[in-house]
Amino acid sequence: MQLTFETLFTESNADKLANYIAEEFSNKDGKELEYDFNLSAGTMSGLSSDFPNLSFKFNTEPDTLARQILDLICDEDVEPTQERISLFNDFLQCTGNLIVGKYGDVIRQKIRDYLFGGKPTPEILPLETLKFIFLEIVDLDENEKVTVVDKLVPKGEVDDFGPRKSLANEVNVIRDATGETFEAIISRKKIEGDEAYKYVVGVREEKYGFECQLDLYVDFSFCQKAIDFVNRSIDNEKTQEK
Repeated sequence: MQLTFETLFTESNADKLANYIAEEFSNKDGKELEYDFNLSAGTMSGLSSDFPNLSFKFNTEPDTLARQILDLICDEDVEPTQERISLFNDFLQCTGNLIVGKYGDVIRQKIRDYLFGGKPTPEILPLETLKFIFLEIVDLDENEKVTVVDKLVPKGEVDDFGPRKSLANEVNVIRDATGETFEAIISRKKIEGDEAYKYVVGVREEKYGFECQLDLYVDFSFCQKAIDFVNRSIDNEKTQEK
């Protein structure tokens, strides 16, 4: 049966796509995970919940629902009417709601594993606010190059020195201004002690980006019990200094 907007973009398929994305998130090899947050005494601050602070990007694989969607929306014989565009947007919204609702706990645990080495328990780091912001599935220009920053974080350590996307933008600006190679920029930054480059092992250009992007807002604040413990420790340190 030939797939159409009406047969493909259903609530049942939204659930299947949400599950697929959650599984892709669970296996981040070859994927891109960007995040941005600041913690002060265990509490996250300075970021609006209306904007994403965690983005997950990946490419579609053959014989998957995501690839079927990509093939359909890129089919030049299918007219993108306003009704079909609205149906597609509603489908993406439904998928996003299912990702944070039905599959939210899977996402939360993987965030703890990736960013905190799996050490904080759900009780200590609940990640209670997990808000869907945007889901995009797009065709890519094969001639477009993207800069990718590779990091290697040792087991047991936490990388909180800057999202890779921000670093990719920065090294491009530096290269354009100075003419330095990516390797020279990274080497110089490490010598200068720039913490943002602590775990950077390389920068490369690829002729493709990622076809799918999931944007979320995540509250990385620790539980109140942990925050109270941190605050007491800070107060004790201040008292001892006096």
